[in-house]
Amino acid sequence: MFFINNTAKLDILWGTTDPISLIDPKYAVRLRVRAFGQFAIKISDYRVFLTELIGALGDSQIVKYDLVIKYFKGIIVTKIKTIISDIIINQKISVLEITPRLEEISEIVKNRIFMEFERFGIEVVNFYISSINFPEEDFNTINTILEEKAAFDIIGDNRYNVKRSFDVMQSAADNEGGGNLATAGIGLGLGAGAGIAVGNNFATAASSVTNTPAKTVTCQKCGTENSEGAKFCSGCGNKVATAKIECYSCKALVDDNMKFCPNCGSSMLKKTCTNCHTENLPGTKFCSECGTKLEG
Repeated sequence: MFFINNTAKLDILWGTTDPISLIDPKYAVRLRVRAFGQFAIKISDYRVFLTELIGALGDSQIVKYDLVIKYFKGIIVTKIKTIISDIIINQKISVLEITPRLEEISEIVKNRIFMEFERFGIEVVNFYISSINFPEEDFNTINTILEEKAAFDIIGDNRYNVKRSFDVMQSAADNEGGGNLATAGIGLGLGAGAGIAVGNNFATAASSVTNTPAKTVTCQKCGTENSEGAKFCSGCGNKVATAKIECYSCKALVDDNMKFCPNCGSSMLKKTCTNCHTENLPGTKFCSECGTKLEG
């Protein structure tokens, strides 16, 4: 004699025993996806149930729901993993955007496992997925990607690349292991090939800066090239730094020893008053001392 409870059991909880490891199609990071939920069953055909299942469960005269669930646990978890993986990978639905489809996925799972239970005289009354999630550390990885994307959108392509380049260069400089500064650590987040390319770009830029010839000033007396900013010639000792005056005509800055403006050709010679012999600035028409009209 067997005693079978044929009332519906509505509060059966289920969950994946181990996470589903897959690559999120939107953020391209590996996630460990977990799923949890609840379902309900009842004995729909006790004759089939007795014939097909009792022998597998043993000779116990009392068949309990927890024994039945334990028997079907592997089927439930396998079906759920397969369906969730298919939706995320093949339909390219991000795990962060799968919540609105929980009801749809629940219905799919119910239909898939329905036949498995029915052939043992059991009816699946309902099946619900309450949550599809992943560990907090995986979520932190996605948050980092979202923050970098936001920075990219705000400051733009070029400035973001410059910022990232300086960040990587700083990481390389802080690396006590040494190595070529232009390529060390560049591969982080970029891939080895891209890292080497960026490193080479830095090396080329650094080389161009290093090899740029220094500006020089030529001594007007002996022709010796002197470094920019030198006050006296290293060859003859003549004064190199020349004061600048403004051309009265075009306002360009001209060396005070120039006779004519190299920009407009106007005379830069001072005018001497024939009456009081006072020197006046180039372009002056009347003497600033006595008011006599100046020649030229």
